[in-house]
Amino acid sequence: MRGDICCHEFNRYEMDYDSKNLTFEFDDNMSDALILAETILKNCIYLESECLPSFDNSYSTFYFNNIDGFKSNFCETVYNINSFSSSPSIIAFAETNVKSDDANDYNIIGYKSEHLLSIDTKSKGSGLALYYNKNLHFTRISSLDIRNTNFECMGGNFHFNHGLLYVIVVYRFHDNIVEFIDSFSQIINMYKDKPLLILGDFNINVLEFNDNPMINSFVNAMLSNSLYPLINSPTNFFQRYSTL
Repeated sequence: MRGDICCHEFNRYEMDYDSKNLTFEFDDNMSDALILAETILKNCIYLESECLPSFDNSYSTFYFNNIDGFKSNFCETVYNINSFSSSPSIIAFAETNVKSDDANDYNIIGYKSEHLLSIDTKSKGSGLALYYNKNLHFTRISSLDIRNTNFECMGGNFHFNHGLLYVIVVYRFHDNIVEFIDSFSQIINMYKDKPLLILGDFNINVLEFNDNPMINSFVNAMLSNSLYPLINSPTNFFQRYSTL
């Protein structure tokens, strides 16, 4: 975004140098990268701040939990959510284990809900739920109701005063990560030009980014679609290691 700013020369490394006589040597790859970066920047669309539509910050908080079964953990989880200083506008769950006969038994006051029911032949390990503030307008997208051997997901869009926000809730089963990356990349690629929020459990430890080529591919697939993690600290802790 471009605004009224005051610029001055800044050296992030706090080194003394003669800026007028400073020269750099680049190899061919670096030169190509700089040319590409220059082209991208020149083609950016600049918006003045007064041209931007307003955003209602009261609907900008999100919460996700792999709840490991509504029957066992729903009441305690809702109690904890109600203790937050401010209520999340959107709440998502994975591994709900909810069947068609009990989907209406799990309600949160002040919220509407959408469910992707669990697999009939499994007692646990599947099922998604999306709860959202009752004042929000949500449209579910049937083409995002997907379940295969690698993952399951559901989603839709929220209508805010600044436009649409697309939300996908996803849970990856402990299966082939390569096939998951290929399939899920095709989904998010369809929304690469739209505001997109993904809430889910990928069962992928991104702390192993530098050591595992498959995890490296997953992270790159997300970043290449302009998707960046909102959580940047470990979420599971064990005796000798932690995961993110």
